Amino acid sequence: MIEKLYRVLDDFYKINPIPLKKLSKKVLELSNYFNSIKKDNFLYGDDEDYSLAYLYYFYPLNVCKYLTLLSYFKNEMGDCRVFLDVGSGPLTFYTALSLVNYPMDRLFAIDKSKKFMELGKKVLEKIDNSISQKIVYGLPDKNVDLINFGNVFAEIDDEKTTQFLDSYIKYLSEKNAYIMIVEPGTKRSFKNRN
Repeated sequence: MIEKLYRVLDDFYKINPIPLKKLSKKVLELSNYFNSIKKDNFLYGDDEDYSLAYLYYFYPLNVCKYLTLLSYFKNEMGDCRVFLDVGSGPLTFYTALSLVNYPMDRLFAIDKSKKFMELGKKVLEKIDNSISQKIVYGLPDKNVDLINFGNVFAEIDDEKTTQFLDSYIKYLSEKNAYIMIVEPGTKRSFKNRN
């Protein structure tokens, strides 16, 4: 499964290259940002170099995390067909679902950076074009079967947004939607959840 993603990323890199030295520098800067506690609302998904560095380094790692989770929970997800992914980034969660051929009807994606989601959609189109056509940017117009929060709490530093997400999770649990929370375990994400 992951080999398919790497082939697609190799082809994508040929069209969207970034010099190796620059790539290494941007990956290191992103890593430092993800592991810092300080708030600075850095929209790395809107910056071409940072978003490509994320795509070539962090994206496949995060897809692998989801593939592992899906191998355990795919059968438990039952008839989930309508999804909401909060903090979609480059559509990492939907990439993993497409790699395991999970049947999906409607896919809602929310992220601070639409540009970042569009970048991920270009990759996803090469993996499974039918899935990429089912993606809707924004909140769902009806109930969802599963909501995914991927690396969301680690990047939120204001209390109001955290409280909103907490109340939204409670609301969804009352609607019997599955909730998946995937956090990196950084100092920042623990700070925001305590």
